[in-house]
Amino acid sequence: DAKSGGKGKATPVIYAGVSRYKEPNLYVSKDAGATWNPVAKAPTEFMPHHLELDSKGIVYVVYYSGPGPHDRGEEKIPTPDGAVHKLDPKSGAWTDITPAKPNPAQDDKFGYGGLSVDATHPGTIVVSTLNRYAKGHNIFRTTDGGKTWKDLFAKAEWDIAGAQYLYWHRPKLETPHWIGDVTIDPNDPAHVTFVTGTGIWRSLDATNVDKDQPVHWRFTTEGLEETVVTALVSPPKGAELLSGVGDICGFPHDDVNKAPPDGNFNPPFNAATGLDFAEGNPDVVVRVGTIW
Repeated sequence: DAKSGGKGKATPVIYAGVSRYKEPNLYVSKDAGATWNPVAKAPTEFMPHHLELDSKGIVYVVYYSGPGPHDRGEEKIPTPDGAVHKLDPKSGAWTDITPAKPNPAQDDKFGYGGLSVDATHPGTIVVSTLNRYAKGHNIFRTTDGGKTWKDLFAKAEWDIAGAQYLYWHRPKLETPHWIGDVTIDPNDPAHVTFVTGTGIWRSLDATNVDKDQPVHWRFTTEGLEETVVTALVSPPKGAELLSGVGDICGFPHDDVNKAPPDGNFNPPFNAATGLDFAEGNPDVVVRVGTIW
């Protein structure tokens, strides 16, 4: 809590979350980390993922039932679930402000992973769902401390910026997934960025949702390495470069300076583990990998 300290001194009030549940998992120190105590009455049914304080000192926390960003059986976590809570440190009161309640009974299993507060407008925050595969993921925004919420994806318009592979050779672009974090630009409340399993999206008009207008998102991963190259070959004819890539399959680059207009290979793999061409007949190419 930056406001609890002064210039040149260690900030006394610090919050820390622990990746566990059914026991205290949110702690506070009031002496710059020398001693710690569980935050009184803090929820313990899920793991805290992100915590932020707004400019009035209200604490917001997003929770998920596991460490994320994905569910793996060997982690032995409970059914995907989660919530959003806020704390008034002055009164010690906790309030459940979850924008959309998970409903495992209807196969709507998910939690919350990302959180960001508007630096200039207290009570304005955004949160992102985590692993909401059944009904699609969301980023919710509130301007009244969680009393009401609006979905930034409800009327979203998407610009893939040449990253055709995001379609996975399907007719429709799917809602971004694995939204482990979301950020409001502290200098521009309309500028919101979130990270996914395939790259980064950002909007410069996220406040349009307050006017019930479309929010525009653009895929912005130019110059960022988001995955791992597993194989590279350059045949003497045909594509200039063939690649195998972790998670997003790999690409036939006719021109290495341009994004492939058709995206990745089809049928796509979740990862290509091997790639080669016949030396005597380079029209014959073999690709090895794991089908989704």
